[in-house]
Amino acid sequence: MLRLFALFHFMLLMVSCNTDPAEQQILQNIELMESAVESKDASDVLDHLAEGFVANEAMDKKQVEALMRGYFFRYPAIELVSSNINVELNPNDPNRAVMAANLIVAGGNTGLLPDRASGYKLEGEWQIERGEWRLIRLTWDR
Repeated sequence: MLRLFALFHFMLLMVSCNTDPAEQQILQNIELMESAVESKDASDVLDHLAEGFVANEAMDKKQVEALMRGYFFRYPAIELVSSNINVELNPNDPNRAVMAANLIVAGGNTGLLPDRASGYKLEGEWQIERGEWRLIRLTWDR
């Protein structure tokens, strides 16, 4: 799993070399958020969410934080593997972008194999807030 994770990050770096600086910033934020989840740092994840963030059209930042902390408590080890990340800047508004990606979330107590793994299709919207790209909306579906 660690090799797969390293390969993913290498591919992300290769893709980011050929993208717009705004797209690079969003991709970097996605990578930072993944690392924060894996290190169980909810505050670092929340730093990348916009003030009016909404997840799955129902959850605000506090509810997402509670969801993360529940997973952190239940699964001592969490690994994320994202793929097919696509970021598109809004041609009519340079302060907005949309993204789509696939994500595998694996959690477990210890050992090489996770106790549970699930795949998700993510769709999100990013906006510039206080000079930084922040996630304003995120939906996921299995």
